[in-house]
Order: sequence, then C-alpha cells, then structure tokens
Amino acid sequence: MNGGNVMVRQAHLDEHAAWLECLAPFERERAQSMPPGVLRQRFIVSRGLRRRVLSECLGTEPCSLEFDNEPGGKPRLLKANGWNFNVSHSGDYVAVAVGRQRLGLDMEAIRPIHNMSAIARRCFHCDEIAAWETLPQERREEGFFILWSAREAALKCAGLGLAKGITITKVEPSILKTSAGNAVVGNTTLRLQRLESHEGYVMTLAEEWAPLHRKIVSGRDER
Repeated sequence: MNGGNVMVRQAHLDEHAAWLECLAPFERERAQSMPPGVLRQRFIVSRGLRRRVLSECLGTEPCSLEFDNEPGGKPRLLKANGWNFNVSHSGDYVAVAVGRQRLGLDMEAIRPIHNMSAIARRCFHCDEIAAWETLPQERREEGFFILWSAREAALKCAGLGLAKGITITKVEPSILKTSAGNAVVGNTTLRLQRLESHEGYVMTLAEEWAPLHRKIVSGRDER
C-alpha cells in the first residue's frame, strides 16, 4: 500500500472477541462494562478494525494510537502523519476506509422500509428521485439504498451530517447503473465508488476529486 491508495476492510460482528487485543486498555474496560449484545460487539469490532488498519499504515501497535473528536463528534487520529479514516456499520458488518485524502464511507444493509417513496421524496434530489422511480419495482429497494449510501458517504466526506447537508447534496443518478460517479455537496465535487460488499449490502466510498488506486479487501478481515 502506498500513499496514494485507499484501503477498505470489512469485519463481521461475530469476530468481536478477536478484536479485543487491538483496543487500548480504556476501550477494553469500557467494552467489558457494556451489556452483551450487538452494541458491545459493534464497539469492539469498529474500534479494533480502525486501530488495526491505521497501525499498518503507520507501522505502530494498534493499542498505542490516540484519538480525539473533531467539532461535531467525528473521531480524529492524533499524530496521523497525513492519514485519514472513516468508519461505517450496518447489520452484521463494520467497514473502515483509510487513505491520504479526505474520504467518507457508508455501508447499508438492504432491508424493507415503510414509506420508502415518501422518504425518498423528502431526502433525495429531484433528479435522483426521477431516476429511482424509473427502476423496475423489484430493484426499487436496492436502488433506494444505493442512493442513500452514496449520499451518506458524500456527506461524511464533506464533514456534514444529514441535517445540514441534505438540501445541498446531489448524487449523479448514474450511480444506480454504474459503479462510479460524482456527487456535489454545496460547491464541492466528490468522487463516488460503489464497492464490493456482502450479499444484501451496498457500500459507497466518497473521496476528494483525484485519480486514485484502491486496495479493497472484501469479506471478513484477514489479519
């Protein structure tokens, strides 16, 4: 992996016990204080996976990395040496993206949603809605989450939440048919890439506009 790459890795929640060794002591203590269940598993896997991938980039021990929060609560690596990261989780999986440029990652489990059309009309750009409504009925559910994932990734890359960025974000509707496209958040154009994920999931990477090479590790993380 060189400085121009983006690495994306995924891990399953049932691997949570194996990720404890990557956590800092205070994180292990916090994890042990949480009741057993999905929230505890997700905490361990997301913290452990981000520490493992970043430690490989920096050549240090995972548990030695230090983090704080940017304004708004987004976690930030101290002494990052130019590395950025973003974490996403949905269903049974956690995913982490690491690269030299600002980036955003979003993973979504495809699932039934009540009032999907109403949500699309409230949250999507009119061009996105028009393209989505042309999809065959059997593709509407997947298409909804493709657009949702693309918008979330773009907003995370731009450093905005859904509340602040929903009305100033536009995704090229072609993302419904192709694996790559653009998004505009305010005056900023971002590059989108739909990534390989597990059956029943969609995942999108958003990056600052630049030609990049990517190393994608799909499936369960191999450490």
